[in-house]
Formats: sequence, C-alpha cells, structure tokens
Amino acid sequence: MYTEERIFGPLTFKQFVCGAVGFGLFYYLDSFVPEQYQVVAIGAIVVVTIMAILRFKPEKIGNVDEYFKVKKAELYPKAYQRMLQKNQAEILSQIHMRKEKGLADDPELLKGAELFEKLISESENK
Repeated sequence: MYTEERIFGPLTFKQFVCGAVGFGLFYYLDSFVPEQYQVVAIGAIVVVTIMAILRFKPEKIGNVDEYFKVKKAELYPKAYQRMLQKNQAEILSQIHMRKEKGLADDPELLKGAELFEKLISESENK
C-alpha cells in the first residue's frame, strides 16, 4: 500500500500535474523559442520534469496498523469509514479480477482484504 493513490495509470495526481506542466513548457519552448536555444532548453525541461515526477513518488506504508490509527485520528468518523470501504472495495475488485483471469490468489491482497474487514468492523462497533 502507498500513501497516495495512483490515479492516472502508474502516476499519482501530483506526478501527473508535473508531467502536464513539463509537457506544456516543452510545447511552449518548441513553438516560440528560436531553434538555436531549443536543444538546451528542452533538455533542461525534460530533466526537471523527470526529477519532479520522481520527487513525488508515493511512499510505501511501513506499519499499516499505525498508519490507519493516524488516519482515524485525522479524519471524521464518516470520512474514515468511507475511506476504509473504498479501499476494501478496490482490493476486493482486484481479487475478483484476478479470479476472472484465472490467476492465483495474491496473498497480499487477501491479507489486505482481511485487514480492511477487521478495521471496518472495529469502526462500526465504536
């Protein structure tokens, strides 16, 4: 699990925005900067864009129980419940898709589904 969700394929929202800004600057430089300066300027933009995308690489969650305790303290109870249900639905969907494709069960997904089932039942009981 990661601290941020991947929204646009393998990219998080922040990474996508960095890529879009980089593409916009690339287009601007390609269209309006004289050809003699384009190679250096475009090379710099590409390097900076790649560095920005890598800077916003989401971190893996080390201690899952601690992460969700902090989230529970940060969010309102209904928002916390919705977050748990959304994450559980995503994991159950991935398990279902793997079964439809005839792939073996992923132990990490099964462990995640059990964790969210436990967290949801704990949050409903309080």
